[in-house]
Amino acid sequence: MLNPDVRRTYALAAICVGVFLSLAVAAFLLWENRRERWASAVQSAHNVLITLTSDINRNLNIVDLSLQGAQDAFLKADLTTLDPATRNMVLFDRALNARYLGVMLILSPSGDVLYDLGHPIPRPGNFSDRDYFLVQKDANHAPYLSRPYNARFRDFEPSVALSRRISGPDGSFRGVVMGGIGLEFFRDLFANVDVGPRGIVSLVRDDGVIVMRWPSSDGHGDTNLDIASSEGMRRIMTGDGQPFTMDGAVDGVRRHYFYDRVGQYPLRLVVAFAVDDVLAPWRRQALAFGAISGASSLLIILLVIALQRALRKERLVSARLENLATTDWLTGLANRRSFDENLIMAGRRAARSGASLSLLMIDADRFKLLNDTFGHAKGDEVLHQIGAVIAAAARRADDVAARYGGEEFAVILPATGAAGAARVAEGIRADIERQVGRPNMPVSVSIGVATGHLLTGQDAEGLLAAADKAVYEAKANGRNRVAVRNLTETPDHRRPPDAGTHAAADYTSEDPRTAQAV
Repeated sequence: MLNPDVRRTYALAAICVGVFLSLAVAAFLLWENRRERWASAVQSAHNVLITLTSDINRNLNIVDLSLQGAQDAFLKADLTTLDPATRNMVLFDRALNARYLGVMLILSPSGDVLYDLGHPIPRPGNFSDRDYFLVQKDANHAPYLSRPYNARFRDFEPSVALSRRISGPDGSFRGVVMGGIGLEFFRDLFANVDVGPRGIVSLVRDDGVIVMRWPSSDGHGDTNLDIASSEGMRRIMTGDGQPFTMDGAVDGVRRHYFYDRVGQYPLRLVVAFAVDDVLAPWRRQALAFGAISGASSLLIILLVIALQRALRKERLVSARLENLATTDWLTGLANRRSFDENLIMAGRRAARSGASLSLLMIDADRFKLLNDTFGHAKGDEVLHQIGAVIAAAARRADDVAARYGGEEFAVILPATGAAGAARVAEGIRADIERQVGRPNMPVSVSIGVATGHLLTGQDAEGLLAAADKAVYEAKANGRNRVAVRNLTETPDHRRPPDAGTHAAADYTSEDPRTAQAV
């Protein structure tokens, strides 16, 4: 028979297990309810974002097409022979499809009104002080969306304008065609969507100036409020489209934000719901459950949660330390230390099996110039993108992609011949040239490939030196190319049974001499 102490221990254990299981079931149901509420709010906000972005982009495109039609007619039609009504019909025929176009003008090089939609005899006025005129006068910004302003021809109604430059055959400035859009279009559009009691919809220029916010803090759309310096605007401008949660820059309400660019225009649409609007009902349920559960149950669950948190924190710290020891923080690739260890192991395996071993050394071309021109933040972004391309190319389980240092990367390709390695290198070079950077910031890499067989006891330092020399050869020959050094010299008495076989199977390539000439 069990003694009392043991029985009490078993009983206490059974009670603890029973309480824990009941709390776990209730907690699970509560968490599922929270997850469903959050997922529903996220989906709803995302749908609003897609719908509004599409609608705004479509209407701006219609206005822009009207501007292009007037621009073409002004340059190609003989307007001097037409009466004023016919001339306006020729110039502004496409504007009939633009529902929200409040005013459309063609301005002279000095900003005077030449032609006026709806007024065959144009109304007198000069708009040379408007930003939509000044930017087109200095350079061609097609199309340009202005800051909000009070329209002089529409009783000073808040508006924005799209404008296009009219240039002569020689590129000279011939004037500006502009179309004004009343901000009531955006206000009416935003007022018809539901993002919760304290949710917001904002249309913001890329320079951080609010065009329209609904609902607003000032009752007038917060128009022309500059939030460029706010953390939220910085995250929107530099983010990759991923939603985030933070306190609002205007009213301090904590919201979950979604954002997207509006077509080709320098605009960002922001949709956000208040976190409390979504989670407040769930919190009430959780509080009721806590009251019913009682102090003892609450104490037990808090102890369990505290233990779980401690264990989770320990695991996270351990994983973090292990990750920091082997991974490059910027690119997510193996770091130099991990690369050195993997190269040693790959060399030993290659020596034992007699298989060929290939090594790629990759160096970003003119990276210092890119950093000096576009800044270190953009340089880090380019390195991250290069790392992603390299990681995608090193697709086999035993391939190792690493950041060697600075703008240098390396890839270890076990059991791969020169032809296969050259194929992989050329793929990396082409993908980086195609995918990384942008038109005004071309990015390319020079790649050195070295392939050889290692004897027992021989390390891979010679292969590393050969790959490094091949990189310099690629750069000396004009950059943005692959140079191959094939060091394979297999003794007759020890011809590797798989030489070239693995490369043919996994990294099919043309003749290595052809790859070297690329």
